[in-house]
Parts: sequence; structure tokens; C-alpha cells
Amino acid sequence: MDAGPLMNLTLRYGEGLFETLLVRPDRRPVLWPYHRDRMTAAARRLGYPLRPDRLDRYLRRCLRRMDPGRPYRLRIQAVVYGDPQPRRVRLTAEAQPLAAEPPTWQALRLQVQTFPGWVRWPWKTCDYLWFHWTWRQAVEAGFDDVLLVNRAGRPFSLGRANLWVARGTTLWTPPLSEGARAGTMRRFLLTHLPGLGWQVQVRPLEWDDLREADFVMATNSVRLVMPVGSISGVGTWDDGGRLRALWDRLGPILFGL
Repeated sequence: MDAGPLMNLTLRYGEGLFETLLVRPDRRPVLWPYHRDRMTAAARRLGYPLRPDRLDRYLRRCLRRMDPGRPYRLRIQAVVYGDPQPRRVRLTAEAQPLAAEPPTWQALRLQVQTFPGWVRWPWKTCDYLWFHWTWRQAVEAGFDDVLLVNRAGRPFSLGRANLWVARGTTLWTPPLSEGARAGTMRRFLLTHLPGLGWQVQVRPLEWDDLREADFVMATNSVRLVMPVGSISGVGTWDDGGRLRALWDRLGPILFGL
């Protein structure tokens, strides 16, 4: 139980932030600068006292406790205290060992669900219940994740990943204004795909974009890249090895950062 003059604003109101990242064997965090920058940018916007150097020190503490022979899913959470203005941040972490290092190339099966409002924050805030609940419903129905549709009737995200549509040598992904999260793998791809001969567009997606796609993929910071095999009521796709070929060029760049 927390005691003292400051209220736990995360417990009361869902304030706070989190980052989830992949840690490769030999304690090598993937895309850590992107995660640190996103979390501290959100902290500045929301008025939380959290500096980048503190996050770096905390990450090093977490890494020292991990088995260097295994990959991990590491979640770092910023719990916020205040009066009720935010005054203090306490960092906590969970490290979950992974059976294999991603990507695993499992083709995702998605269920379609409508998001009830507009996503107001592109960051990973602790007010994350709807994303988790819709994902849980999809899994209980036999799917791997959920394809979320915004109030304009357009697909904008998975429950746990960013959405991408490929046609020819062009990849599209929805903008943050549609409700997409500012994913770290999303940012990495937007930065590096043009150098590999791909055209990248950030624009709202229509249903015909999915139906006419050569392939559909999802990205997040732990599973990295995932082919989408089917979307209930929309279509099925087979990337024909193109996604693995793309990863063969992307992986060395990503792991070299």
C-alpha cells in the first residue's frame, strides 16, 4: 500500500507511461533510444518529472538481472504520484523470458472490432484497458489479435501492433491522427525503408487498400515484424516470402543500432 502525502495517480486515474521492448541474448536491448525518446517526450507533454538519463540508469539495472543466454520481453512502467498535479515518478519493470528470439513468422489471424472513440494519445499510457480488452476478446474467439476500426469507419491499428499494407514496392501505414500509436518499429521502418527501395506513405487506410494488397503486415517492438494471414470478413494474404526477404535487409540495420 502506498502511503504519504502524494496520491498514486496511476492507480486513481490511469496516469503514467510504459514501454515494452525486446532484449536479445547477451542483454542487448532493441530500439532502446527510440523507446527512451518516446517515453521522455510523453513525460514532458504530460508534466511528469522523468529524464532520459534516469531511464538509461534504470535500464542498466534491469539488464544486469537478466540471464544473458535468453531473449526477454521487458516492460518498464512509470508510476506517477501527485497532489493531484504530478510530482514524482517511480519506475517499475517486468522481464518475461521468451521461448525464441523474434521474428517467428507466425501469420496472424485478425478479428475486426470497432473502437468506441478516438485515440487521444499516440504514446503508451497506462490507460490501455480498451486495447487489452479487445485483444483478449479476439484471443478468446480463436484469433491472434484484433483489427481496430475508428469512428470514421477506417482500419487504423491492431490491438498490439501497428498496421501496414503493401502493394508493389509501396508500404502504407495509418497516421497518428487516425488513432495509430507512435510505435518504435513504425518509426524505424519510416526512417529506413526508403533506403531499401521502398516507397512509404502515411495516410488513412480504406478497406479496398486491404482487399487489393499484395500482403499485410504488423509491427511492434517485441515481435518486430509479423505477416497478417487473414482478417475475418475481409480477406487472406500470402506474402510469398517477400516479408522475410525484406527482413533479411532490415534486421542487420535494426540490430546494429
